[in-house]
Amino acid sequence: MLISLHQIHAGFINWTNQMPLCLVPDASGALAVSAAAPQSCQGFLALTPAEYANATTSVFPPLSIEQGLAISVAIGSLWALAFMYRTINWSITSQSGDS
Repeated sequence: MLISLHQIHAGFINWTNQMPLCLVPDASGALAVSAAAPQSCQGFLALTPAEYANATTSVFPPLSIEQGLAISVAIGSLWALAFMYRTINWSITSQSGDS
């Protein structure tokens, strides 16, 4: 089945209830639908708008700069606290002769 880019752009392909189509250029340069699975497609994947939205949706909500800074400061503070604990613990054990 040969499809031109114009047909894809114009929406002439029936997209209902289909997984992404693998489109591979043939010798003439036209795109042919391949039976390859999307994971092994060597050409282009044609997605519906709904499939694209699902593929690009992140499980993490976008953070503002302030929220990202707050998370960074919290992680840095935990690292500093752990370093101080380690240093104090090392100091106490080395002074008591339990090395």
